Parts: sequence; C-alpha cells; structure tokens
Amino acid sequence: MKKNILYFAIFLLLGTSVFMLTKIVKKQQYLTNIIATKQTLPNFTFYNLDSIATTNNFIPKDKPICIFYFNADCEHCQYGAKEINKNIVLFKRTQIVMVSFNSIQEIKQFKKEYNLIYPNITFLQDPKHEFKQWFGKTNVPAVFIYNSKHDLVKEYHGETKIEAITKHL
Repeated sequence: MKKNILYFAIFLLLGTSVFMLTKIVKKQQYLTNIIATKQTLPNFTFYNLDSIATTNNFIPKDKPICIFYFNADCEHCQYGAKEINKNIVLFKRTQIVMVSFNSIQEIKQFKKEYNLIYPNITFLQDPKHEFKQWFGKTNVPAVFIYNSKHDLVKEYHGETKIEAITKHL
C-alpha cells in the first residue's frame, strides 16, 4: 500500500514537472516568435475609422513609423496625444499610426479632442485585440518606432517623453 502511494506521488510529481516544462517551452517559443515578428514592420490588419479592414500597405516605404497603442480613457495616452500635437513638427517626416481597441466613436472623439488631424497620422481600431499577435502582449500606452527601412529601432511601454521618441526618428 505504501509503495503504491509512493509510486503515485512520484508519477504525479513527474507528470506535473513535464506539464510545467512544456508550458515554459511553449511560452518561450511564443515570445521568440513575437520578437522575430516585430523586428521588421509586421503585416498587420486593423480597421480604419470607416470600419474597413486596413493593412499596413498605406505606409510609405521610405518613411519612419511610430505606432502608438493607446486607450482613449488612459490619462497617460491622453498626455502622449497632447505631446504629439504640441510637437507635431518633429514628426513631419514620420508616419504615425494610432491603434486602439476602443470603439470607432471613442477613437474619433479622441482624435478630435486632441486635434490629431494631420495627413501623417492614421487612426486604426483593433476590435478583436489582435495587436499582441504582431507586437506582443503589452499595456497602453506603448510605442513602436521603425526606421525608414521599417526595421524596429526602439519600443517603449508606458508613458514616454516625446524627446525619447523623436530622438529615434
């Protein structure tokens, strides 16, 4: 009887260890894939403010890109929007892509409230929360900066000073 309990305990311990090791390996593979995916501008698909599926094909091939992942209700994102507007001249040669999981109406209101109506700023909606497929799991705000060859230069997570962003453009 004691042998059976001992064998069961050993079997349970080994089974749990194999299960945990498998989870760790899968998580590491996922992270490695995400890191590789975002090293060059991923082929993402989000929705424009007319609810039309939009890929990254609208982005000029020879321009740096700043992708801002935001939430219209986030005060750090609101601060970032004010800073972008105040310093828009620093982004004159940069394509800005603002991506949010908010509703189209909330995104439009955000765009209007922070006066982010410029030809080099595009707002996109991520209604299915797929941002993490291309850029990894992140909180808002997050900024991904790509050079004119569309290679990842820098990424920031959390509120970021505008000077830190623009020095990589």
